[in-house]
Amino acid sequence: MGLTVSVLTSGTPHGATQVTAAPRARLATTYLPMYVGNYETGLRQFQSTPWNDLPYAPTLVRTPTFDGGYAGRYTIPAGGHRCESVPNLRSFHNGDDLWFQFSTRLAGNFPLSTSRWQVLTQWKNSGDGSPPLELVVAGGMWRIDGGWGYPGGPRMDWRLLGRARLNVWETWTLHVKFSSNPWAGAVSVRRNGVAVVPGWRPKAGTLYPGQTSYMKIGYYRDPLINQTGTVYHDRLKVGTTPWSVR
Repeated sequence: MGLTVSVLTSGTPHGATQVTAAPRARLATTYLPMYVGNYETGLRQFQSTPWNDLPYAPTLVRTPTFDGGYAGRYTIPAGGHRCESVPNLRSFHNGDDLWFQFSTRLAGNFPLSTSRWQVLTQWKNSGDGSPPLELVVAGGMWRIDGGWGYPGGPRMDWRLLGRARLNVWETWTLHVKFSSNPWAGAVSVRRNGVAVVPGWRPKAGTLYPGQTSYMKIGYYRDPLINQTGTVYHDRLKVGTTPWSVR
């Protein structure tokens, strides 16, 4: 790591080590997440947003889980539209440099073969329209994309992340540099610990000009999909370093 921790041995009983405040704070920033949403306390780590429950709200399940005793289940029936949670997490601004890790499982009833859009996670802009960054499944493939809702006209851009699978936990780790400047905004993605997208710079940036973004996790899809689908999420962590979200 190369982290230097200052210690004081004089003036302490029997030469005991005393860690000073500055290194302690630096250590916490490096290794501790700024947010954890693991469903172990129900949905308390998420905001109450009933407008995201169209028509059903997320529920807790004891199985399947990725970590701990509970996971979140997000189900949309045929013709339904949205079942999402908003973490109790601050908005994202120009210059933020953050890491995200969460685990997602597509249930056996998930409509994998449809080409219609299905969104599993959004870094949603504060205005209307599609976000600058989202994790989707389309045509049986995982994809990271964004920019369709860019003010003044679409600047859609995407990267493929590999084939989607049913009844398998997938752990996603994203490093996002938030900026409305396409030359500064960047995204790196790992799937189950393997780098699949290194340093992608979306055409629309990772924020829209004059807007902030916030996170949404769950299931959001085209209401023309005519079958029930279920998605599970577990162990969401957000931090300022890769170590803080492990």
